[in-house]
Amino acid sequence: MSIARIFKELNVLGIRIVAHGDRIRYSPRSQMTPDLADRIVAHRAEVLAVLNGDPEALSALAVEAIWQATLDELKSDPTIPPEVAEALQTVVCREVKP
Repeated sequence: MSIARIFKELNVLGIRIVAHGDRIRYSPRSQMTPDLADRIVAHRAEVLAVLNGDPEALSALAVEAIWQATLDELKSDPTIPPEVAEALQTVVCREVKP
């Protein structure tokens, strides 16, 4: 699961997320899903780096978000064969991850 997708899902659900030292707080708690909470825990270090404004983490998040948006467009384009979009997804995910 990409960190960009986590932040996108938080935004879609209207969840505000902040760092308090080495802890992650979010609200409203009623919007948080168990799956999303688990993914945040699994990517805790990356989430904290972004929330704390780490330039490398923010840059990586921006690159990942741009690629994800591009891949989402390709997947919805009926002229692009699904297997091509999936192959690109696989390559990009492998290249974007640290």
